[in-house]
Amino acid sequence: MGSLQTPQTVEDASMPANWLGLVSCPSQFAFGFRAVWLSMNSSLVLVFKFLVAMAEAVEEVRQHIRVTVVLGTRKNSYRYNTECGFIFYKKDMRGDTLRLECINRKIGCHCKITMRDGVFTQNGAHNHDAQFEEQHRAAAVNECLDLARAPRMGRQGPKRIVEIARSVHREARIALNPALERRIQREKRSNQPLPPTSIDDMMESMAYHPE
Repeated sequence: MGSLQTPQTVEDASMPANWLGLVSCPSQFAFGFRAVWLSMNSSLVLVFKFLVAMAEAVEEVRQHIRVTVVLGTRKNSYRYNTECGFIFYKKDMRGDTLRLECINRKIGCHCKITMRDGVFTQNGAHNHDAQFEEQHRAAAVNECLDLARAPRMGRQGPKRIVEIARSVHREARIALNPALERRIQREKRSNQPLPPTSIDDMMESMAYHPE
């Protein structure tokens, strides 16, 4: 007759030896369970702190800002200057939302602004420094064009007009280059009366513009 073997219990077959040791010693099992619980709580706290930090970062990127709309340096164009020194152009209008994009979008700046109900909200961050110098330069250029259109400046040449613009916008660095001179002359011509096409027109022109 063969030797008798001790039957293996269900618990012995399904539970690892280390768990059997914990079961056999309730105090060790309680200590292990507590360690696992504390580890899980610590992980949850870290995850919560990470989510809070992410939310704060998003809030910093999405912020309400003050914007001033000014004439652009190109004809019939507008610029949107922020008080922190950045410049935006209009991208499009979707419903009641105006969308703007950074003037440096072509060199990789993806910062955008949306305007709804008169509130400007910035989305994203710039990858370049503020552009206060360009804001001042553009203001001085527009000052030159305004002066060129003024009838009282009819006898003043481009050089004098630039000097006056510099005195108004002292922060601007502006020079009378050929492109600016052409724009000033073009604005001066646009303010002049059309050449007379008849004797009556000629007499009227001489009466109002004897020079």
